[in-house]
Amino acid sequence: MASTHEIPPHLRQSLADWAEGFLVSYDPPGRYPNTRLLKKIERELALDHPLNWSDEFGSRAVEDCLGRFHTDDDFALRLVDVLLRQEAQRHEAESLQFILDAPGSRWEVKLARYDEDENHLALRLAGPTPKALDHLAAGPAHDHLEQAWKEATDVDGDPSKAYREAVKAVEAAAKPLVTPNDPLATLGKISGELKAHPEQWEVTLRRDSVEELARRVDVLRRSQHDRHGTDEPTEPMTRDEAVAGCYLATELVGHFISGSIIQVDDL
Repeated sequence: MASTHEIPPHLRQSLADWAEGFLVSYDPPGRYPNTRLLKKIERELALDHPLNWSDEFGSRAVEDCLGRFHTDDDFALRLVDVLLRQEAQRHEAESLQFILDAPGSRWEVKLARYDEDENHLALRLAGPTPKALDHLAAGPAHDHLEQAWKEATDVDGDPSKAYREAVKAVEAAAKPLVTPNDPLATLGKISGELKAHPEQWEVTLRRDSVEELARRVDVLRRSQHDRHGTDEPTEPMTRDEAVAGCYLATELVGHFISGSIIQVDDL
């Protein structure tokens, strides 16, 4: 499924101007390429095709870099993220934040909160669901979910890994409750147990049901189209699929560890 533009057309030039402020310095009467940074960008982004260094001062390398910025969303986002993490001062990060606060942006600036943290670019998420992580008890499910959201929202994140971590989070939350005697149970066995013995469980919401909860677990499991164990070629998970999986996993983990579903014998 195609997603919306990673960088909306109405924001591209503003972002390019922000990036150019790092690539060149202005010292009247001249404009000087920052060759140190340009070479660092080549290394950090592991460019398959190096920048154009055909002139002595690096002016063509700047032009090449900005040209790619306007034609390659992946390059542009990774470049902005590198500059934000490694070069930008606080006021420059806030300037980028102002640009990305415009309507239509899928991305936002996450400003460093701690000394060991760093500013970085992250996918803009709707609603309070990711913040629910702060309310989950520490443990494997929390850790897997935290890693899943990181991989799903970071510019250089791995959507397939994000989805795998989301699945592991639900497994970690559900196994102690649903399959306590099988620490290796997968989502398939967990949903199978719920569907096979719905009378053994009770859910808190009156309009919900054990069968519906098992169905949502199955949706998470069956939507992982790149899982191993098949000879057929598969496409990697997309970023949008990873984010959707993380939202669903966060909801399911919440159910399993909050007492929203309990064994009837425990009543």
